[in-house]
Amino acid sequence: MRRWMLLTCVSSGSYSYSSSSPSSSSIDAPFLSIKRIRTALVMAAEILRVSGEAMASSLPLLLLVLCSLTVAEAQLKLFNLRASNLPSNILGTTDGYVKVFCGPAVLGETSVRNNNPNPWWAEEFSHFKAQENDILRLEVHDSDIIFNDLLGVCQRRIKVGTHEHDCFLEKGGTLHYSYTLGGQQACLDV
Repeated sequence: MRRWMLLTCVSSGSYSYSSSSPSSSSIDAPFLSIKRIRTALVMAAEILRVSGEAMASSLPLLLLVLCSLTVAEAQLKLFNLRASNLPSNILGTTDGYVKVFCGPAVLGETSVRNNNPNPWWAEEFSHFKAQENDILRLEVHDSDIIFNDLLGVCQRRIKVGTHEHDCFLEKGGTLHYSYTLGGQQACLDV
């Protein structure tokens, strides 16, 4: 007797299969990774093997479904951070630095560039779990002895590819930066 398997995507993010037999199983996947998709492929191949007969006609369909579930994670690389015309504090100096965030992740901060209204920062930031449309948030600060001043915030939804942007800061000056977001196709790695 031939059993037909159905791979379904449940709204909670778990993937399950069912058959005409009373027993069924599920693969819990709160997020997809290449390792989880590989495991799902191995399990799917076992599921499709019924009584020693491989259901070869269903395998391409299953692979097509799994390939449509691409890994949404990608590597973000932020680089070429520089500012121009940052405003001076009451002492007439600007000691700028940038804090970097992607979605809920804190990626770090640059070094402080003392007495420079046009700083350039050599630091690069990487985030391996970035997703397209995550918010990249850059906060430009002026470092002071007692309190650091927030000069402005730049926010942008990130897109796949390499991009350059200029952001005008609330208290004056401009932040210039570049980023690359590289996408992955999980099925290509299987």
